[in-house]
Amino acid sequence: KSGIENVLKTNSKDLEILGLKIEVPKVPFPRISYEECRKIASANGVDIPFGEDLSVEALKFIGEKFHDFYFIVDWPSSLRPFYTMPNENDPRYTNSYDLQYREKEITSGAQRVHNPDILIKRFMEKGLKAENFEFYIKAFRYGMPPHAGWGLGLERLLMILLDLQNIREGTLFPRDRTRIVP
Repeated sequence: KSGIENVLKTNSKDLEILGLKIEVPKVPFPRISYEECRKIASANGVDIPFGEDLSVEALKFIGEKFHDFYFIVDWPSSLRPFYTMPNENDPRYTNSYDLQYREKEITSGAQRVHNPDILIKRFMEKGLKAENFEFYIKAFRYGMPPHAGWGLGLERLLMILLDLQNIREGTLFPRDRTRIVP
């Protein structure tokens, strides 16, 4: 919210030249669980088996229901990296989220594993050999505080704010399978 407020404050003339009207989103954003998303998809004829990612088609229906910004929370462990903390009440799920704008993902984030025993278990669940990560696990044995992290897709956010049709339009040096140099 504050980032968009700052863009409006410092770049109002630029937005006017581009013919864009950006509204500050209302907070708090709705939070819906992965399971609720599966139900919305199913009600619209899109079956998402448990543990499968939400399809583009499913996200379109979810985005129509929740409109602007919303969080999808409680993702299955199978869909998240090894360092994502499992939910203590039901380890099939994780303490994680995606921030969406309509059907587009802007950010992903999660509470990170800080317990070495849970970390080793997560390695095994993902088919990874814990001994290959001993250097990493060692840091956790000395003590790792509870922590979280997230990643912002800046180009995705620009695409939404500027109403661009393709993410490459908001990327300084876009790359794809046919272009590797500007």
